[in-house]
Amino acid sequence: MTVYISPNPGKEQAVATAQRAAQLLLMQGTTVLMRDDLNETCCADGVQYLPLEECLPRTDVILTIGGDGTMIHTALDALEFDRPVIGINSGRLGYLTQIEPPFGDSLQKLAAGQFGIQPRTVLSVTVRQPDGSTCQSYALNDVVIARQMVASMIDIEVFRGGAAF
Repeated sequence: MTVYISPNPGKEQAVATAQRAAQLLLMQGTTVLMRDDLNETCCADGVQYLPLEECLPRTDVILTIGGDGTMIHTALDALEFDRPVIGINSGRLGYLTQIEPPFGDSLQKLAAGQFGIQPRTVLSVTVRQPDGSTCQSYALNDVVIARQMVASMIDIEVFRGGAAF
């Protein structure tokens, strides 16, 4: 089992939580990956520090550490590689995260592959500009549609499964 740990260094306890999680996973025989730019701030013995683009294709599961924003941001990165994401809350609410410190036996079960996957709905958003150019993105939780200028109009077309609403 290979686990990529993605902490939010802006959260007060995320770095220490990532170090504890890494050590517990390593003791279970798990390979642990982290982004190379976290090597100094989140240094943990036994962790392999690699560029993000090398971590995601090599991992079996992604473990985020932060709040719901961290979970959503990381899940959008994981989408390209179809990897499951599980979160440890180090924010305030943690509605989307599944694990709260202390970890109990959650990380042992993760290392053993004893977890279920709950599919989530992903929204594909395409914005067509007046000049004809487009920008496509994905969203897990919500999409905000806002006017650029207060007095301007916008046209919105919504499709589900290729059919217009």
